[in-house]
Amino acid sequence: MSKNPSILLSLIAFSLLGLCAAPGPAEPFDPDSNEFPILMMDIHPADTSAIDDVLPVVKQMGVNYVHHYKHFEEAPVRPLETLIAHTADIDKAWEQYGLKWWVGLHRQRIKDHNLYELRTFVRAVKDKPGLGFWYLFDEPNLHHVWAEDLAPVYQMLKEETPEVPVGEILAGWRHWRSDNYLDYLDILMPDCYPVKAQPFPQAPIHETLQRNERALNTGKLVIPILQAFIYGSGSRFPNPTEIRFTLYGSLTQGVRGIGFYSYKQADRRDPTWMPQVFGPVLAQASEFIDIVRPAHQPIKLMEARKQSVYAALWPRESGTYLVLCHARSSEKDLKISLEGHLDNARLQPWGGMGEAAEVKDGTLELTVGPWATLVWRVLP
Repeated sequence: MSKNPSILLSLIAFSLLGLCAAPGPAEPFDPDSNEFPILMMDIHPADTSAIDDVLPVVKQMGVNYVHHYKHFEEAPVRPLETLIAHTADIDKAWEQYGLKWWVGLHRQRIKDHNLYELRTFVRAVKDKPGLGFWYLFDEPNLHHVWAEDLAPVYQMLKEETPEVPVGEILAGWRHWRSDNYLDYLDILMPDCYPVKAQPFPQAPIHETLQRNERALNTGKLVIPILQAFIYGSGSRFPNPTEIRFTLYGSLTQGVRGIGFYSYKQADRRDPTWMPQVFGPVLAQASEFIDIVRPAHQPIKLMEARKQSVYAALWPRESGTYLVLCHARSSEKDLKISLEGHLDNARLQPWGGMGEAAEVKDGTLELTVGPWATLVWRVLP
C-alpha cells in the first residue's frame, strides 16, 4: 500500500464508490461504438515499479484506458519472455478495475526488423480481454524510424488481430503525409505540450486544438495526447483553466477519444498534483462525456471559430448541452450564432463552468475571460 497520503485518500474514496468490479466482457476498441477512450499514459508512479496503487486512482479520475512503457523498452533489449511477463498488468487492470490497455510494441525490435519476436509477443497478448488497441510507435520520425520500417509490423498486426485498431503518436504535423506514416495507422494521436514556463494566461494552449484540427483533416480517427505534466526545466503544470480548455475544446472538435501524458512524469514532479488538481477536472469531464454519449458526435458551431471560439452542441435524449471554449488569452465580448440550432433558450451552467445565460433570436451574447470554458444545459 502506498505511503503517499494523497494516494491513500484517493484509494479510500475509490473503495467507497464501489468501482472495483469489471464491467462485463471486454472487447477491443470499436470505433463504430459509443465508447470514448480516456487514456492515461505511463501509469507507473515515479517511486515504485508497481502499478497497484495507481490503477484505482486513475479509475476514480474517469480514465478507462491505461498504458506503460514496459512493453516499449529499448535498451538493454530484454528477453522476449520478460516482455510477455509484464503483460500480466493487462490482466490485473481489466480484472480488478475494468481498465483496458493501449499495448505498445517494442521499439528496438521494430528498429531491428525482428518481426518473428514481435509476432510472438502479439500472439501472447491478442486474446487478453483487456486489450483495447495497439500502440505501434511513439513519434517515429524523432527516432529515425520511417514508414517502410512500420509497414511490415502494421501488416502483421492486421493479420493477427484485424479487429484491433492501431494507434500511433506523431510529433509535429508537416511530415504526416509526406513521410507516408498515415498509411500505417488507424488512429492518429497528435501530441502537443504548449505549457512551459509562461505565466498564465500566456501559454499558447490554442495550438493543441490547431494540431487536432490538422489531424482531423487527414480523415483518420483522432485521439489527441494532451499535456498533464511539467514540460522542461523551470516550467510549470497546466492549471485547471488550461486543462479544461484543451479537454473540452478537443471534445467540440469531435475527437474519437482523449489521452494524457503522463502519470509518471507528473508524479515525479509533485505526487499530489494528479489526485488533487488534475483528477477532479478529468473526473468531471468524464461525467460529461458519459452524459453526452456518443461524445464524439457533436454538432460543431463553425461560425464561432471566426471569433476564436470552439463551440458545439450535443442534443441527447437526456437534454441538450452546449460547450464554448474561448481560444484567446484576453477577455473578450462575444456574439455567437447558434446557426439555426437554437432560437430562444435559457442556458443553465453545468459543473460550475460559467454563469446562467440566454440565447435570443439564435444568438448568444456574453463576455468571457482568457481561455474560458463554459458548459451549459439548454433549457426551454
